[in-house]
This record gives sequence, C-alpha cells and structure tokens, in this order.
Amino acid sequence: MARATSAIVIILLIVVTSAHYGVRRMPAALFGRPFSGGFLNHNHMDAVDDPKNNVTESVVTQVLDHFSDFDKRTWNQRYFYNRAFINGSGLAFLMIGGESTLSKAWITNHDYQWMRWAKKYGAAVFEVEHRFYGGSHPLKNMSVESYRYFTVEQALADIRMFVDEMERIYGNEIGEKESKKVRWVVFGGSYPGSLAAWFRANNPDKTIGAVASSSAVNTVTDYYVVLDNIYSSRRNVLCVCPLTFQCVSFIRWCQKQHLHHVE
Repeated sequence: MARATSAIVIILLIVVTSAHYGVRRMPAALFGRPFSGGFLNHNHMDAVDDPKNNVTESVVTQVLDHFSDFDKRTWNQRYFYNRAFINGSGLAFLMIGGESTLSKAWITNHDYQWMRWAKKYGAAVFEVEHRFYGGSHPLKNMSVESYRYFTVEQALADIRMFVDEMERIYGNEIGEKESKKVRWVVFGGSYPGSLAAWFRANNPDKTIGAVASSSAVNTVTDYYVVLDNIYSSRRNVLCVCPLTFQCVSFIRWCQKQHLHHVE
C-alpha cells in the first residue's frame, strides 16, 4: 500500500512539473516590449541572401538639432537601400526604423508584404535607422542632456532630411523616366507606424501615402493597460485559466469528442 501511494505521489509530481514547465506563459515585458526582443529575434527575421537583391548599406549626414539656427553639429544616420525592383515608376518605399538596431531582413526578404508591393509596382526600397539606436548615435554619451535631442519632432525632421538627401543622391536612378520625380510611400509598425502617419500628414508634398501598422497616433504617457488588455482577452476569450494555453488544447480535444459542455 505504501509503495502504491509513493508511486502515485511520484506520478503526480511528474505530471504537475511537466505541466508547469511545458506551459507557454505571457513573456516578461518592460513597457509592453518583451525582454527577448519579440519577433525581431525569430528566424523569419533573418536576412535573405537572394541574388536579385542589390543592397547598399551607407550613412547620411544628419543635423543634430533641426530647430536651432546656431547648433551646426552633425552625425551619421545608417540606412539600407535595395534597388532590385526599380523600373522607372518613380516610386520609393521607406521603412522607418524604431526602437532597435536596423535589420537587413526588412529589405532583403521578398516575402514581406511591403517587399511584394515594391516588386509589383517597381519601387526603390529604403530603410532608415532611428536616431539613438543601432549605429545611429548623434552623441557618444547617453546623458540626460543628450536626450533633449531624442524627440519625435527631431525624428520626423530626420526623415524629411533623409528623403531629400536620397533624392539628391539617387534621384536620377529612382525617379520617373522623364520627370525624375520621386513619389514616396512611408512604412512603419507600432511607434514607427506613428512616425509614418505623422510624416505623411506633415509632408503631403513629399509623400503619396503611408502604411502605418498598429500605430498609436493618439499617444498616452505610460500606457500600462496594453498588457492588461492582452491578459483580459486571453482570460475571457481563450480559456478560464489566464496564464496558460493548456486549456485551449483541452477544449479542442473535448470538441473532437463531441462533448457539448466543458466544466
């Protein structure tokens, strides 16, 4: 009897331990961003070595303070340029970088929707890094004083200056066959999506459109409820146990067994 009881206890411990460590949980996050880096660390974000790609990596000289008549300091902003699809349409697609190092995958993976559009419409493709990220640091130190230049307004002015400079450098290559006019469409997701929308709204002379995915144009300081909403959705929609996905599999199993009620 004692042996049987011990065996049952051991089996229960194994089951509970397996269930605990086998369960997918909500990832730890800071300000809504997973510590793991989110989807940027997934394999589908690897750069693609496609022979059709014709990619240039370079830098453009930017102004530190776009709103000062006296501060003449400059810095180098990194960008990628893929000319694989140019056909004289005059279209140029710009992916705006966000809160991370610029990823070459965005401009080399032809399976991404924006790259499919670039191929379909014959667009030149650019990707520009946000100031204070990756290799695009306006200042060498990260002091509080430096962050006075880390604003949305400065970032939008960076984009405007970048667009003007790309037209100056590559205008004959990417412009329309006869007029050499360049028509820009800006892209971004999340915060860069907001930048794309704001840039389009403030620069109608330079852009013909913006694709702003998951953008938050009505910004709220310290918007902590984003994870609360995710938590609530998982609890109310997926299952009764908000921290796991195990019950989803159980419900599907029950459905296969033609059960009508799951307690």
